[in-house]
Amino acid sequence: MTFLLFLLMYGVGALRAGRVLRRQSIQGLLTSRRANEAPGRWRPGQWFLLVAPALTGMALGLLLLRKALDMQTNGAWAYLAGGGGLLLGGVYALYRGLPGLLLAAARRRPKVKYSRGRLFYLGQMGARVATAGRVLAVTGILLTLALTALFVGLALGSGYRANMEAYYPYDAGVAVDAPLTKQSAQPLLAAVDRQCPVEDSVTYFLYETPYGTEAMALSDYNHLRRILDLEEAELGPGEYLVHCDTWNFWEEIQQSLAQAPMLSLAGQRLTPGTPSLRTEPMEQYQMAGERGYALVVPDQVAQSLPEKGWRVVMDLQGGGTAALREEIRTFLHSAQWRPQLLPGRTMPEKVTMGVSVQAWGVANSLTGFTTLSFCGLYLSLVILLLSCTILAFHQLSALDRNQRQYAILRQLGVDRQTRSRWMAWELGTFFLLPFLLPAGVTGLLSAAAQRLMGPAVLQPGVFLLCGAAALGIFAGVYGLYFGVTYRLFRRSVG
Repeated sequence: MTFLLFLLMYGVGALRAGRVLRRQSIQGLLTSRRANEAPGRWRPGQWFLLVAPALTGMALGLLLLRKALDMQTNGAWAYLAGGGGLLLGGVYALYRGLPGLLLAAARRRPKVKYSRGRLFYLGQMGARVATAGRVLAVTGILLTLALTALFVGLALGSGYRANMEAYYPYDAGVAVDAPLTKQSAQPLLAAVDRQCPVEDSVTYFLYETPYGTEAMALSDYNHLRRILDLEEAELGPGEYLVHCDTWNFWEEIQQSLAQAPMLSLAGQRLTPGTPSLRTEPMEQYQMAGERGYALVVPDQVAQSLPEKGWRVVMDLQGGGTAALREEIRTFLHSAQWRPQLLPGRTMPEKVTMGVSVQAWGVANSLTGFTTLSFCGLYLSLVILLLSCTILAFHQLSALDRNQRQYAILRQLGVDRQTRSRWMAWELGTFFLLPFLLPAGVTGLLSAAAQRLMGPAVLQPGVFLLCGAAALGIFAGVYGLYFGVTYRLFRRSVG
């Protein structure tokens, strides 16, 4: 695949080069490096026609990306693709127009144009914008991709490590969506205890409610909290609370509790307790709920509701092993386990069964997230090195022209220190321009990710820290390339 892509790029480059050569005369080829450049200076209004649509496209792209983060369906991928395309297209168009707009504005101000060598600086930058506008634009896109990949790679690894407690809060758990008796858990607990001593366990039900979510009995809920070393909850007569460890439901639940707090369950009227919402990690898509949240009600209310799901949670000595998950699954599907149904209940046509073991989840999921994180970091490094190499090569490939320009300054009596300072301004601007916009985009992405997804991560400010770390690493590598390029440029130009 690499060889085929190389042939494709080589073929396109050869065709374009041949097209240019066919249009040139021999005299033109011999004198092309010394020929005067076409002015190509637009008025500020013309440059603005490029900048304004670029800013609009970038703003629309960020709005689409925000919309994608709020969506829970596959349609989010379309919004991600559209938002990313508009954002990158806006970056390209902005770099094509913004440098020319800034130069055109500076040239219209005599105090700026004719002070402290800025006439020479503006002339140099004008030539660079005219000849390297596409290089700046393409490099800006590459640096945006590199910084985004670096941020995503850091955020994936840090966010997952911080959220390990939320993904696997219990040492081991078994979920069966069938009306089994609590005594059915005894053979399972005995089998697990032979492999790894069970220090504590709780067998409980999830109860069905008319509100589209499940309910838990207060005693079972507090037993789970004791296993997790959390403070027990208290409910007064006729009270309930909502437990939700899924951050994107919090605002909706709080609004519902404020607007319609009264519930009717098993013929009783219930009002919210204090606090009415708890958010500690309890694995509420399997063990303590099926939709990301659940009602917690007094035991007598819960026991009057129909049982919906059967759950067993175990606290193991030493936390258990990764192999325990497969051993539990083997036992559940063997003839050794013969679960019994509650009186008067029948087995559903489709039974969902889940096994959760913390040690297995850590060992397997961490490997996957580490792989994704490494891919993001590796991709960002490759794109960053490519971008820096393009910028450095473009500066060093035009040494003959710059040697003539700075030789004229030397003949006019400009000292070496001043010439070195002007070289630093010129190269610094050329390197700084492609960096500013990607840095701003990364800052916006990290702030948006922190606001939208920060509540889902247990470590406070993890996305802001990852954004700052990405910018710091990026600036270090970028600054190293600039320093090497500047030393080579100054040594060659004099």
